[in-house]
Amino acid sequence: MGVYIKGMDKHPCLFCEFRTWEPVDTLYYCLITKRGLPKDEIVPDWCPLVEVKTPHGRLIDAGELLKWADANPLTEDGGIDINDFEEYFDNAPTIIEAEEE
Repeated sequence: MGVYIKGMDKHPCLFCEFRTWEPVDTLYYCLITKRGLPKDEIVPDWCPLVEVKTPHGRLIDAGELLKWADANPLTEDGGIDINDFEEYFDNAPTIIEAEEE
């Protein structure tokens, strides 16, 4: 599971909201990963934060949509039609609501 913090931007560690100073080692640490942070203005490969471009539309669970599509193939002779697919797509599980600009 993950957490989306609406309105938060991803920054290099030097400016990150999840950076803390550990007085024992006089180093900065990541509050999320409990790892020491680089001193330069970079974002390390192991950073768990993922950017979500904004503004964005409704973000759906594509995996659930694909499972449904596999179980309900589109056919011209008796299978579901495109309207069924569009209805399911419109009602697919939402992960993150659309963001207004």
